[in-house]
Amino acid sequence: MTGPADSPGRVIYKPLDGVWHADEGQVRVIYTSPVQDLRELLDPALGKTAHMFQEQIRKAFEARATVVGTRVFAVRIDAGSPAARTDWRSDYDALAYSRIELPPDVAAGLVNLHQRLGLVYGASDLICDEAGSWIFLETNQAGEWGWLAAETGVPIATALADLLAGDSCPQ
Repeated sequence: MTGPADSPGRVIYKPLDGVWHADEGQVRVIYTSPVQDLRELLDPALGKTAHMFQEQIRKAFEARATVVGTRVFAVRIDAGSPAARTDWRSDYDALAYSRIELPPDVAAGLVNLHQRLGLVYGASDLICDEAGSWIFLETNQAGEWGWLAAETGVPIATALADLLAGDSCPQ
């Protein structure tokens, strides 16, 4: 295995289907975690089911961008603990939120992606790396937004109501 992710701590594992999993009769939570020993990736048992591995990116911060029609509402998520820096879902108490404007090309790319996917709503997760580049992680057609609206006042509910009422979604 060679490339930018060929040293410990440079590859992360992410669960494919949420963080809640049943294990031996108990519900367990699995968050994003660094792969400490890359030899583990050679284990034949990994071929028995699907997994998601990604290069770990040195983050300045993360963002959740909620797309409603052609409107994009972005919230910066700053992590204040080591656990939250790896996966912000693991330590909500250590997070700080602020409304931000995405670069126009990033916002337009998200709208275009959602239109191509036939989605009028989606919650996209992004990383802004230490060099200021934006990295798209994923979009979720049922992604949560309520806590972001409560924390920042971002008007996602109004945009959703406008969309459902058939009103245009101005930028």
